[in-house]
Amino acid sequence: MEEWSYICCSVMWDSIINPMLYYGEYEAAIAIDGELLAGSLPHKQLKIVTGWLAFHEEEAYKAWNLAVKGEHFEKIPPMK
Repeated sequence: MEEWSYICCSVMWDSIINPMLYYGEYEAAIAIDGELLAGSLPHKQLKIVTGWLAFHEEEAYKAWNLAVKGEHFEKIPPMK
């Protein structure tokens, strides 16, 4: 069974900040609304990520808005 790496933020195209995900050999950039922007993930794992984003929607948007401004944001509990 593959293990998730932590989701981290990375500066992407045009200085837009998007969550980056690493799962085994897969790598993907995901929009804050759950849209797959680049890379790939297995379907099951993408559904898990979009579910996690939906569950933590308020926290994720707050963190994203702070990150875009270059400000510190609190860590959101990881997927389990």
